Amino acid sequence: MRRPYLTLDDEIVYHHPVPQWQKVEKYSRFLGFILKRWNNAKQNVGVKDVAEKRIAEEGQTYDDFQYSIQVTELTLQKIVKRIGKTQLIVFNADAYNPQAAEFKAMCEDNNIFYTSSATDALQMMEQNSLTIRAGDGYHWNELGHEAVAKALMGDLKLFLKE
Repeated sequence: MRRPYLTLDDEIVYHHPVPQWQKVEKYSRFLGFILKRWNNAKQNVGVKDVAEKRIAEEGQTYDDFQYSIQVTELTLQKIVKRIGKTQLIVFNADAYNPQAAEFKAMCEDNNIFYTSSATDALQMMEQNSLTIRAGDGYHWNELGHEAVAKALMGDLKLFLKE
């Protein structure tokens, strides 16, 4: 599936985020089986150069992270311009830094209401040994979604009173 991406030149380009050869399992169960084994083997070996690791270690000196900051900033500016006086409310899906701190700073710079209540609730639940993530360790499970919804409802009620 092609996805749109914004460039710093304010153009939209389309890319396939998943390599086309990975769709092979649609056409061959055998090749799909081999692909799954290959992906499992890659996970078991461990990847030393994943973006999240480099971002944590290098911060803004990592070129791809710097680029993502610039594109996100441009995207937020375009949204704010388009919505006019309508207030935008945003939250992070996780609290990984420096990404979360950068996003919060961008929101403040663009007068966007940023709330950390969702990530605060998730962190508290994890500290209390509750399982709020799916098997991949990143996405929320049903309990995680429920916690985020409750946290955001509290923010929205306060926000709408103002």
